[in-house]
Amino acid sequence: MTFPPIENGSHIPTREALNEWLSKDMINNGIIAELIPQAAPNRHINVYRVKHEKEDLFVKVYLDTPDVAEKELSNYQYFEGLNFVPPLRYSIFPQTSEKRLIAYDFVEGDDLHRQFTAARAQGRYLSKTIIPEAIRQFQVMEQTVKPHDNQLSVKTPWPLKSPIRRDFLTKEAEAAFMHDYEFVTEENQKTLQAFPGYYFDRNPRNLMHDNGSVQQVDFGVIERSSPIFDLVKLIRNGTDIATPLQAGQLREVVSNSPLVERIATYPSTEEDYFLKEAYQAYVDGNSRNGKSFDEFRHHFDYASVHSHIFYVTKYLAMFKSGKGDTNKLITRSAFHLGMIKRTLELLKPENSKIANLEPWIEKFTEIALS
Repeated sequence: MTFPPIENGSHIPTREALNEWLSKDMINNGIIAELIPQAAPNRHINVYRVKHEKEDLFVKVYLDTPDVAEKELSNYQYFEGLNFVPPLRYSIFPQTSEKRLIAYDFVEGDDLHRQFTAARAQGRYLSKTIIPEAIRQFQVMEQTVKPHDNQLSVKTPWPLKSPIRRDFLTKEAEAAFMHDYEFVTEENQKTLQAFPGYYFDRNPRNLMHDNGSVQQVDFGVIERSSPIFDLVKLIRNGTDIATPLQAGQLREVVSNSPLVERIATYPSTEEDYFLKEAYQAYVDGNSRNGKSFDEFRHHFDYASVHSHIFYVTKYLAMFKSGKGDTNKLITRSAFHLGMIKRTLELLKPENSKIANLEPWIEKFTEIALS
């Protein structure tokens, strides 16, 4: 089987050809390779690299999720033409099938998550020019979307909608944890008022990097929220540490030892630099905001605490249910536990308000290292 024919030299295949193509097994027809072969298959969205003559295309096939595909296409129209957004080649939404297909120009390089993880496993950091470039792009996206603000729906923002697992705790420990956890969520709610803006899900898995160029390849989410939540995903969750650590090292990480600095996506000094860059960019675009950098940092830290709690509970729940690679799950859990402790140190003396998170950390540490 060959790729669907091109009409009149353009990049728009016939609807009939694409309908036929979508009904085939794309992996077995010999023209498609998965973009990230190591990635677990997604039962709703599959991503492929398609070779067509001299061109490579980045193809997303949506399975039984037409609403998600429509949202992606709708959101993309705001950014089409920006130099860090791949050109759209075509889309096809057959009426007789639940499959949807969207094709962009292929983006060279690798996603930031894998690049961050590979770099840390080798004991190095990726160039610190990457984050400021991503921050600059975010500001361009924000200004592009702002004129259409009234068209965007208001939803419960990440991280406030992220589920937290508490089923490993005793009733007493859970009650204490929830008291402090609710304080964390209240601070995140205040972020929406203190630094309003947009959330574009610019996490490292959705950004491709190659030779200094950063391009976004996922447009499924635009929320009226705050850019701080994007910054947390970009700066803090760039790596989950793919290289398993020894038991003694795991305890070092959880205790917020210097080892945390060595395995974090970036050290705290560079993280502070990135946040100052992001704060200045935000102020430049929102001159009437009037909030200080210390307030910006405060909200980033509380959003980070929530994010790390979410990932700890996610990975330990997978571990307890026997899903995934045990060594990676425990190492990732230890990393996020250590990052919570590092952030609580940054929040002193204010962290007395969330002192009950410490026993929760110890309980999850016991589970992770048992």
